Amino acid sequence: RDGAVPAAGELSVGECARLLSGYLGVPMPSGAAPQPPELPVRPPVLCAGCPHRGSFYAVKQAMKGKKAIFSGDIGCYTLGNAAPLDMTDTCLCMGAGITIAQGLTLAGEIAPVISIRAILEAIGVASIEEVNPFDLASAVPAIRRAAEGTGVRVLIFKAPCIALCKHPGAMAVDAQKCVGCRRCIRELGCPAMSIEGGKAVIASDMCTACGLCAQVCPADCIAEVK
Repeated sequence: RDGAVPAAGELSVGECARLLSGYLGVPMPSGAAPQPPELPVRPPVLCAGCPHRGSFYAVKQAMKGKKAIFSGDIGCYTLGNAAPLDMTDTCLCMGAGITIAQGLTLAGEIAPVISIRAILEAIGVASIEEVNPFDLASAVPAIRRAAEGTGVRVLIFKAPCIALCKHPGAMAVDAQKCVGCRRCIRELGCPAMSIEGGKAVIASDMCTACGLCAQVCPADCIAEVK
């Protein structure tokens, strides 16, 4: 408890040796430690004798010649996707194998969009507010109002998924106005942004013009270009 052992990070072999050397008063051995042999290249695979292999193979044999989709989950049985079994067509999260299979049976039918607000109102939630997370001037005050209230309060952050709705424009940085403060990068961590020559730059092929960077920029040097 004297602070010698770091509170975070990996306790590697070298770090443990250093700690023990100091604690026991034994000098560290001189010279470089012997290097371990290279690990063999081996892809993840089900263990020999794993019952999942038998289950996958039995299903594959029984379903030969039939149109089937095999929905999987995260776990050892995800390894059924590898050859020669080739038995995992979908993998999202734990338990999703059943729910995806249920959804696939209904995928051809048009279903009404469920209103989150309507569900909340039906269960008695009175304080409901919808905000655009890309509009900080509206979103931040709305969050403060919800935090200061009492009872059950719901904020619905509503914005389209970039995988479904592609915006035609992109944001760009005016290098002449950029002061290199890096606030846009430090506070947002957007993968489309980086620093070149001390100035912020935006990769137009990655940017979706959400506009958050322009809203946090203190130099007002970021704007949308078509």
